[in-house]
Amino acid sequence: TTKLSADRIAEFFNSAGGSVDGLCGDNSFMWSASVLSDNYEKAFDIFADVILHPTFPQKQLDTLKPVVLGSIRRTDENWQSQLSKYFRADFFTNSPWKMIRQGDKKFVTGATSRQIAEYHDRILKPQSSVLAIYGKFDPEVIKKKIAASFGAMPAGKEEISQPAPRKVAPEGELHVLK
Repeated sequence: TTKLSADRIAEFFNSAGGSVDGLCGDNSFMWSASVLSDNYEKAFDIFADVILHPTFPQKQLDTLKPVVLGSIRRTDENWQSQLSKYFRADFFTNSPWKMIRQGDKKFVTGATSRQIAEYHDRILKPQSSVLAIYGKFDPEVIKKKIAASFGAMPAGKEEISQPAPRKVAPEGELHVLK
């Protein structure tokens, strides 16, 4: 983040008996953090910083790219993931759902820190987001922390354009793996 290094963030969560993580789905992304209850206030502050003030150092991106490219290559090493990849490309021809979760080799290879930062800034909107907190904590303390951390987010909702629904013949379709 602009305040904390990746190493410092990892040190905190390791020492707090927890973790922080991020992942992407077909049309969503999420972050999660977990810690033992006596560390929840500090964990919340760091978690909010990760979401609201990330940096995307090129050095870390360069380290991550080979890992992601390896994951993309491995989709062809397992028949289920290979079949899913083929089906998505063949069935969702005009939809972003045609892409596999690991990403596109061409995009991953060429992605820059600036592009990722711009995407983050464009897509993260409060009216398109959900914040769920559970466990043992003081609700009044967390309400104040939420307002202080996330209250300054610029209003807005990210509109994701959807392609027209795909037409399927009433008798169905046959997709043959080539």
